[in-house]
Amino acid sequence: MKAKYITTIFVLVILAMLLTACSGAIPTNSIPGVSANGDTAYLANAGEVYAIRLADGGLNWKYPAEKAEAGRFYYAAPVLAGDYLLAGDYLNTLHALNPSSGFQQWNYTQAGRFVASPLVVNDVIVAPNSNRNVYGFDLSGTLLWKFGATDGFWAQPVTDGTLAFVAGMDHYLYAIQPANGNLVWKMDLGGATAYPPAVGEDTLYQATIASELIALNTANGAVQWRFKADSAIWMQPVLREGVLYFGDILGNVYAVDEATGFQKWKLSMEKEPLMGNPAVLENGLVFSSETGNIILVDYNGVRQWNRTIDGKLYSGVVLSGETLLVGVTKGKIALVAFDLNGNQKWVYPPQD
Repeated sequence: MKAKYITTIFVLVILAMLLTACSGAIPTNSIPGVSANGDTAYLANAGEVYAIRLADGGLNWKYPAEKAEAGRFYYAAPVLAGDYLLAGDYLNTLHALNPSSGFQQWNYTQAGRFVASPLVVNDVIVAPNSNRNVYGFDLSGTLLWKFGATDGFWAQPVTDGTLAFVAGMDHYLYAIQPANGNLVWKMDLGGATAYPPAVGEDTLYQATIASELIALNTANGAVQWRFKADSAIWMQPVLREGVLYFGDILGNVYAVDEATGFQKWKLSMEKEPLMGNPAVLENGLVFSSETGNIILVDYNGVRQWNRTIDGKLYSGVVLSGETLLVGVTKGKIALVAFDLNGNQKWVYPPQD
């Protein structure tokens, strides 16, 4: 009962932050979206998108170049799609930017709020939306199809190379054809989810806010096993060498056997609500906690190190080469870079 109560309060807090965050100068209550490619980190924060040099944290460009429009803000991490950087906002617009300059190339304005990042599958942009639809675009921004569900989408799609899999807040996981948006199958998960499944050889591993990890057959969605965690799971599980790793909002880290769903070990870290995807290193996983901590847990379930950031962490940890990137909410900074040993490299914006 206590875990269920905590989960309910947690989801309400996240909903409130998503619905009330406002654009403006850093700092902000907005939950930042972070991605990286090559030598550049991309940060979607409040009403702007930033391109930041990984080497030193310097700013290459920001969009818009002038003051952000009132009421426009971003949550989803920007995604590269061919020659474009895609960023969806809360004023119902998907923006396609030039990754080198930040100039807008095209946009689509006939949707609802974009909470999830899109995915590109075989030159089709698959873009979930909070208005209960998933949109399919070609790389020039032409709408190809629209798939409708019964509630909004917060999770980025994933693919096995053939199908796109999209998890909804309506408790269903959908398998759709990227070329035309046709439904192949759907499965009731028994709970909402804000993150995509991990993709195995012929199995999907979907975590839910209802505290479950569920293994489903990729071809037809049939459930193979269910694992019950102690609380809500607010991340995509990591599949590595036959083991699934993930955390929950009570601060537990789990290792679960891929084939059977049996627990191999559990590490309990009190008062560390684990949120957002962890970064996968050779020596373990770097989790982020709402408390402002990033924590390296090795593959035997041993906590190796902890680093504290002034702020709240909801967006997870992004690995790019030898750099860990962490987006920050309710702090003086929006983005922190660490090396793989947890030593701080730089912050953005720079502090005097």
